Amino acid sequence: MSTITVRRYKFKNRRRGRQYNRNPYGLPRRLWNDNLAREFDAYQKWCIQKLNLRRPPSLRQRPTTFKQSVVFFENYFGYLVNARGEDPVTLLLARVADVERVEGYVMWHAEQRASGPSRHTQQTVGIFSRVARYYLKTPVEQWMDLNNLHKTVAPDPARDKRQNWISLKDLEEIGLQEWPTRQELEQAQTLHKRMLLALRAQRSFIIRLLVRRPLRSRNIREMTLGKNLCQHDGEWMLEYRGDELKVGKQGNRPNTYNTRFPRDMVAPLNEFLNVWRPLLPGCERDEIFTTWTGQPFTSSAISVEFRKTAYAYTRHATNIHLVRDIWATEFLIATQDFITAADMLGDRVETVLARYAHLRRVNAGEIADRFIRGVVARFKRKDGKRKR
Repeated sequence: MSTITVRRYKFKNRRRGRQYNRNPYGLPRRLWNDNLAREFDAYQKWCIQKLNLRRPPSLRQRPTTFKQSVVFFENYFGYLVNARGEDPVTLLLARVADVERVEGYVMWHAEQRASGPSRHTQQTVGIFSRVARYYLKTPVEQWMDLNNLHKTVAPDPARDKRQNWISLKDLEEIGLQEWPTRQELEQAQTLHKRMLLALRAQRSFIIRLLVRRPLRSRNIREMTLGKNLCQHDGEWMLEYRGDELKVGKQGNRPNTYNTRFPRDMVAPLNEFLNVWRPLLPGCERDEIFTTWTGQPFTSSAISVEFRKTAYAYTRHATNIHLVRDIWATEFLIATQDFITAADMLGDRVETVLARYAHLRRVNAGEIADRFIRGVVARFKRKDGKRKR
């Protein structure tokens, strides 16, 4: 029996890296001293203000995006207190721009937590270099040292991707297996059992939609009926605009993502909206997808949900963000159509070309041969002899 047809593996029993097998070391924001708390509050306001003449427009963050970055500061300040032995009362925001301290954190994390450079510390240093340059306005040599450190702390992303890579075909099969039947609904005697079936239908729908439209996690989490998922002239469309996208503007115009909803998913969509979504705890919310508590998904919540589902069938904890890479890789190898890939990913063509440039050489000879066969075919007769 194929492993894709049945849940066989428990996510909690998976093999985990060293960084997950140690005690937490972070210092929660609620425990920061008053001076650091005030400084960080001011920094948060600087980041999320819609209009801030002292901040580059590209550095504006939405409140939910900023919230996700807090853990990098909590872990760093926790290192300073719990590993370096500094007095928590003396902590200040300027510590994130102290190159010697940041380098110490990178080395400590690589040796004690992650067996080498990690994506976490790379992201941390990248954030700190921007804070130093644009917010704290440190001397150029200082933020440049942090910027160079960010480039140096480079984990091997290919290794992580290989460990968790599964094909679009397997993702589609997982989605199909998750979809509950009407018979299961009829046999469900309690509201709780019906809710569990609705959550399965939701997981199935999200997975199968991502196989066809590689949206960002944020666009799945925030998708609303009538705004992002809407009908025009009887046809379902996916639409996002401006701040709903990672890049809000292209030049002076709001950026847009507008594409037809996959036609083979219209029937599952109608069933989800009419049968399963009303059984979800948060069905009264504007967001289409909600958790079992009735709340909108957070970035971490939907990531864990996706990874647990993929792992249950394949023993690969595929992240929802990785689906975009999987989709782009398979699509570009098959088509070499970078323009369509950019449209589906919601990225600029230049971005897709830069990230997936190595795929331009895949099957290049075969593509060229197909073209030449079309050219030379005009010079051959049906009997195979060359025309004169």
